[in-house]
Amino acid sequence: MHGVYVKTKSRKESEWLLSLIKRMQLEGRVATIEEIEDEGMVNAIKEGETGKYVNTKNFVAKLRKK
Repeated sequence: MHGVYVKTKSRKESEWLLSLIKRMQLEGRVATIEEIEDEGMVNAIKEGETGKYVNTKNFVAKLRKK
């Protein structure tokens, strides 16, 4: 299974795209905001996993500088 995210400019475009997907006998649905945010969080966590120790004091100090 493969997935594709498409961001449309309007609800009308989303509905048209979903009707096209159905005509092609594929499955499609509109993702909720929560699902999109969850996917982004999962990707961020995976990208950030290095297996290395992070010094908490240095990390917090860098955050406060910004």
